[in-house]
Amino acid sequence: VWQNARSEVATGDSLSKVASNVDLSYAKLDMSKNELSDIGKVTDNEGVCEIAPRITCVDGTVGVAWIENSDNSPFQNSESSCIKKAELVASKWEESVIGCIEGSAVTALAIGSDAGNMSVAWT
Repeated sequence: VWQNARSEVATGDSLSKVASNVDLSYAKLDMSKNELSDIGKVTDNEGVCEIAPRITCVDGTVGVAWIENSDNSPFQNSESSCIKKAELVASKWEESVIGCIEGSAVTALAIGSDAGNMSVAWT
């Protein structure tokens, strides 16, 4: 999973413009061929800053958590961010909002297994 620009970044683009132009992408690694396959998007949200993606696999289900900032502030200067999660189910990403933070920035984010359940934690 990585952050991928929708289009080329132009000289002189502001940081918030660049941040609003980024989606989360993914690919599977075929170890037998040593190549990437099934390249696609986890998110497709034009105009929204998506940062700090984290990935896990719980009982064969791949999950991703990230911070989303609709003010396009990768440094979370607006102090309004949401934690989102998506799980890859039947080759499609199912997205959900975990929680939104008002008044402070998210300083750490993790996703993993808690008693066999996919869980997200943040501070």
